Amino acid sequence: MNVFLFGSYAKRVHLIDSDVDVVVASKAFEGMNYVDRVALVREKLPPEISLDIISLTPKEFERGSVLIREVSKHWVKIGKE
Repeated sequence: MNVFLFGSYAKRVHLIDSDVDVVVASKAFEGMNYVDRVALVREKLPPEISLDIISLTPKEFERGSVLIREVSKHWVKIGKE
C-alpha cells in the first residue's frame, strides 16, 4: 500500500476545517468497487478525520490519469506497506 498526501495539507496551507486529501494505491483494492475501497481505508482511521480519498489499484495508479498527474505535482508520500 502506498499513501500520498495532497491538497492543502501537502502544501501546508490548510485551515482548521480543511479535509485531508489522500491517494491510496493498494493491491487489496483489486476486484473491489470504489465504495468498498474507500470504506476499507476509512475503517482503519479515526472517524473524526475528514478525508477525501482516491483509492486505486497499482495498475490504475501506474496508468496515471489526468487527476493523478495533477495532484502528483504537490503530493507527499506518507506511507508504504
